[in-house]
Amino acid sequence: MNFNNLSIEKKTILEVDKKILFKFYKKNYFKKFLFLKKNWKWLYRINFSKKIQPIVLLKKKDIISHSGCIPFNIKINKRNYSASWFVDFLVIQKYRKLKLGSNIAEIWMKNPDIGVTFCNDISLKIFKKHNWTVKNIFFTLLIPLKPFNHTKLHNFFINSLSNLLNKYFFY
Repeated sequence: MNFNNLSIEKKTILEVDKKILFKFYKKNYFKKFLFLKKNWKWLYRINFSKKIQPIVLLKKKDIISHSGCIPFNIKINKRNYSASWFVDFLVIQKYRKLKLGSNIAEIWMKNPDIGVTFCNDISLKIFKKHNWTVKNIFFTLLIPLKPFNHTKLHNFFINSLSNLLNKYFFY
């Protein structure tokens, strides 16, 4: 799609002024705004691959669409592939009729060999148009952390336990 006819500009989030990016996050991802503001570089693994980066569409310096990604490598049958989770996919409501969601998904899909996502019904329609395979059978693997190996948690638990014991036995 030629975005120039619509005065829409495509950029990676690294090319966007952080004030504009954070304004978008605050308005559209209000529940996780503080997390995104602090951790967006880590979450989207921006140093992992130059060719797999989150993309935004801008109109008059306002972000109107966002497609985050979390790149990774995967080995299947002894062959390495570039892959990416497609996350935080959003087109501002008033621009959805322009089919920007389909276009930004198409742009994103050009870069990794394999794309993966958990998505809502609106996004699912877009991915099905692009011949994605839908699998509803999956499993979850949980790897429990050892919280006492982490200094902050260890100190928290030790201090809390110590305070509790002091309160009930020594006061």
